[in-house]
Amino acid sequence: MNRWIKNLKAKRSLLVVLFAIVITVVFALTQYNTKEKYKAYVSARFGPDMPRFVELLERADRLYAEILEKGTMNGRQSYLLSDVHRDLADIIRTYRDLAVFLRLRDDSFRYNQSSPNAMIIMRYFNDPDIESPINLDQRTRNHIAVFREFDSGWLAAVGRDIESFRINDASWLRFLEAVETSTITFLAERQMDSLNDLWQDRKSTQ
Repeated sequence: MNRWIKNLKAKRSLLVVLFAIVITVVFALTQYNTKEKYKAYVSARFGPDMPRFVELLERADRLYAEILEKGTMNGRQSYLLSDVHRDLADIIRTYRDLAVFLRLRDDSFRYNQSSPNAMIIMRYFNDPDIESPINLDQRTRNHIAVFREFDSGWLAAVGRDIESFRINDASWLRFLEAVETSTITFLAERQMDSLNDLWQDRKSTQ
């Protein structure tokens, strides 16, 4: 009788272990499938997003050139520059988060100086009161010239000929790192903590 009970307990223990293994395997497969589906979804976005990053920088440069040449800025130009830099910040933030999610980088990779500085430029131009062209004083033109240099650094860092990126291709990580290196170098050379130094200067003179 005791032997039978021992055998029954042993079988139950084995069933518990097997059940735990099955649950673990099913959970792992579910997680794997979820991640693979997410990777497939993001891969589909890679195609347009990375070349679009360059296109946004080129659009901003054309707007800067128009503004600095004429010394005026209208509501459309202000809106577009604000919109462009919001999109640039979103792209950087999205793919840095993705790198952490896929465990290609640790959590510290989420923290960067590039997307916050793009948002500073976005806020600088986010002025709904501008409609008809306004004449820009020299201080504002200097600020805009600095923003143009900042964006040009990004464009030089990533290049204009963007290849096709894939999740398993580390070139998209190098793309993000090149942008961040450009940001850090730009700020260090000018002894600035961020472009917010210019933003504060602008606000204090209004």
